[in-house]
Formats: sequence, C-alpha cells, structure tokens
Amino acid sequence: MIKVMPKMVLVRQDEVENKSSSGIVLTGAAEPPTTGTVIQLGIRNEDAKGKEIPWEVEVGARIVWDRHHGRTINVDGETLMLLYEGEIVGVI
Repeated sequence: MIKVMPKMVLVRQDEVENKSSSGIVLTGAAEPPTTGTVIQLGIRNEDAKGKEIPWEVEVGARIVWDRHHGRTINVDGETLMLLYEGEIVGVI
C-alpha cells in the first residue's frame, strides 16, 4: 500500500456504468467517475502550529469530487485516486 501524505485521501473510484437504465449496453470511451469510497486518510493532519486538524471525512465515506481534481495512481495493480481533502465537494 501507499503512505498518504497530510491533507490527502486515497479513494477507490466507483465503476463506470456501461449499461443504460433500460439495459442497453453503452459503448465508447466513458469518462471516469467522480465518485468513490475513501480507503485511506493521510498521516496526521495538522495546522502550521502543529495542532491536529480533524478530518471532515472518514475511511469508508462515499464522496464526490470535481472531474478536474485529483491524481490517478496505480497501487499494487489497482488504479486509485489521490485527492486533497479540500478537493472533495461532498459526502454522499
């Protein structure tokens, strides 16, 4: 696994839906999802004075983020998303 740095979260993205609601198989390049589940929080999150800052999310939370944020990384053969906590726009 990876050691996530302060203020960052590691996310497993949701699967891309390849069927419509009526069951029609969709083809073509689908954009990656902007929802997923937090699987790891960064190491201790603290302010400039060293005071611990509580996390706004927790491991297991389903989140949504802006499509233009985050970094895709490959960890142990799995593609994951690395985001700053501030790039998260909501908890589902």
